[in-house]
Amino acid sequence: MRPDNDGAVNQEDSYLHNEIFPELSSLTPAMLSWVDKNSYDIILVLNKDGRFIFLSESIERILGFSVEKMVGEKWYEKTSAADALFIKKILIMLILPRFSQLMS
Repeated sequence: MRPDNDGAVNQEDSYLHNEIFPELSSLTPAMLSWVDKNSYDIILVLNKDGRFIFLSESIERILGFSVEKMVGEKWYEKTSAADALFIKKILIMLILPRFSQLMS
């Protein structure tokens, strides 16, 4: 599953594409599939609008959420308001210093 140029998400047979994850292209599809199916961590990628564009299959095993139903959804609509506020504060603390360094 991947976003189109306009940011909409389309379902496809595979959601690990070289266009989205060029740094992963050196790994074989079999290796990526193994990591995705056997990981005990939830791996996710968000677009700039906070929508899921990639979720590891482990999300269904760990939290019971279907990858297909979650792709395209906004992360903060899937958590409580208090948790979303807490996570946003943490993300701001992590991202702003890095952004400031890039602008210097």
